[in-house]
Amino acid sequence: NYILKNHLQKGAKEDFLILIMKIHPTAIIDPKAELHESVEIGPFCLIEKDVIIGEGTKIESHCRILSGARIGKFNKFSSGVTF
Repeated sequence: NYILKNHLQKGAKEDFLILIMKIHPTAIIDPKAELHESVEIGPFCLIEKDVIIGEGTKIESHCRILSGARIGKFNKFSSGVTF
């Protein structure tokens, strides 16, 4: 898991926002893909170049997201989907 801590300051009060991106170690993600910090990617997934995946999206095992795909917020891809 990757943990991103984004520090927000409001006057004298400090708040912390913690976002967790869960990417299975067997997933392959092209470095040119853009994933929101809250995305979950399951085992044996392939995310190709120029893909954008929005907030809260969950991609289960053995999925393939093809180059150029645009996926909005809070989607769920079940195992084996090619998109």
